[in-house]
Amino acid sequence: MAAFTLADAVDDVLPHLAADPSSPVTELAIRNAAIEFCSTSGVWTYTQEDASLTAGQRAVELEPDMGAAVARVLAVRYRGKGLAPANQGKWLDEVEYGDATGAPRFWAQNDTEQVLLHPVPVSSQAGVLEIDLALQPSRAATTIPGWIWAKWGERIVDGALARLMLMPGKPWTAPDLGALHRQLFHGAMHNAQAGAITNRARAPLRTRSRH
Repeated sequence: MAAFTLADAVDDVLPHLAADPSSPVTELAIRNAAIEFCSTSGVWTYTQEDASLTAGQRAVELEPDMGAAVARVLAVRYRGKGLAPANQGKWLDEVEYGDATGAPRFWAQNDTEQVLLHPVPVSSQAGVLEIDLALQPSRAATTIPGWIWAKWGERIVDGALARLMLMPGKPWTAPDLGALHRQLFHGAMHNAQAGAITNRARAPLRTRSRH
């Protein structure tokens, strides 16, 4: 399905407001609602395939799909075998995490730019990592995947309306209506989150070996 242009939702938002914010203000509210929805729900996922190891470097750069930003890392596989998530602060505990160098067995994330591996790779290896990512629109995004809008666009509009109506002291401020739209938005967002978690739990285990 083609991408949905977020600016096209302005006409879905404006009729519900007592006054007309500028288009940039309205579009920003729509984009921020879409970002919050995707970040919290985890419905937009993407696998970064064929990532490589570099000898002596723990960090692997994350490369989300075009127009997206990384919300969080969901899973990492090395040659088809899943690595265990680890507490980065405990990596010095050799009893729990073993040698400091070697084939990666654990991963951690402390920002949205890279994933960290343990042990530190001792050799460079091309295309041996797969990284499952939860995505969200970037701050500069003008579109969102069409299938997300088709399923949850009405509720994302609720999120945008809540943001606008709950702005204090504006001609379009409407606290009671804003609270209602926020409730609808949060309900749909958390229902989508529960569905995404269930779908990931039901997904077949990936054990493809890569050489």
